[in-house]
Amino acid sequence: MSKSKSKKIRQKLVREGKMDPQLNRSFFTKNRDAFNFTAEKKGKTKKDLINKQIKNDPLED
Repeated sequence: MSKSKSKKIRQKLVREGKMDPQLNRSFFTKNRDAFNFTAEKKGKTKKDLINKQIKNDPLED
């Protein structure tokens, strides 16, 4: 099989002593398991919304 043009360019850069572009890649592209470690964003609960309304309502007395 032949090498792709981009692979040839990467190997040439490494041969010439320049930085390997693969080292700049994100942790998530290297590791597919990395997504399991990220915290999922959760929305506000009903309790949070009610507390926000109570604290932000100055006219309630």
